[in-house]
Amino acid sequence: MPTLTRLLSCSLVITIVGALTLCGPAVLIAFAASVTPVHLDKTAVNLCPSGTVQFRLEEQQLTDGVKTDGDIEIQLDMYAAPDGDPLSAFDFTVLSGHTITRVGTMDGVDGGYIYDYSGVGGTQGDTFLTSPGPADGGTYKDISFIDFCYELAALPTAAPASISGRVTQPNGRGIGGAVITLENHSTGQVAIATTNSFGYYKFHDMEVTHFYTLSASSKRNRFANSSISFSLDSDMFDMNFVSSR
Repeated sequence: MPTLTRLLSCSLVITIVGALTLCGPAVLIAFAASVTPVHLDKTAVNLCPSGTVQFRLEEQQLTDGVKTDGDIEIQLDMYAAPDGDPLSAFDFTVLSGHTITRVGTMDGVDGGYIYDYSGVGGTQGDTFLTSPGPADGGTYKDISFIDFCYELAALPTAAPASISGRVTQPNGRGIGGAVITLENHSTGQVAIATTNSFGYYKFHDMEVTHFYTLSASSKRNRFANSSISFSLDSDMFDMNFVSSR
């Protein structure tokens, strides 16, 4: 493996095999040999797969430091190849945000590489080269940009809610056997409940953020206001109907 020079004031030298000294205790860094790169030609534009977010660092941004796009924060460290090229390799650590699923590099000359990656935030990143070095039959080249690809975490699903109420006569007496129809306008699904002998009904496990209409009917009773429409955000109580006679 080649020896790369870290672009830091302490001018330390990094060997990509075994331990390295970061101006202090030894830290193990692994070359991304376990991740098989895929070569791309220089016409490639977006190195990130469909369904992922692209966080691109252009050449002028390729310096040691923290980089962020608002959703992910990365510590980027650049390395110089033995030929002195200061933009030939890098490593990174995810400080906060999402898990990186792919890293892509482009050298602007004859292409670049993508590495499907499963690095975990808070761990030392692998070291990546734009292209094979002389030992592998290639030459070091400048990195023209780096793409970090990640998936946005799915928002937690809101807990389902219940809808309940009572159907009564004007004197407050419950109406048993009334039919309550609940239509979910967001999905088109319809649910039906029947009131108990005291006039109570309840719908369980209904999807929140959806728009519903409740309707009441009874063979022996009429309702001046027989339907209620609403958006469900949480449990709803006292969704009541009162007969007109």
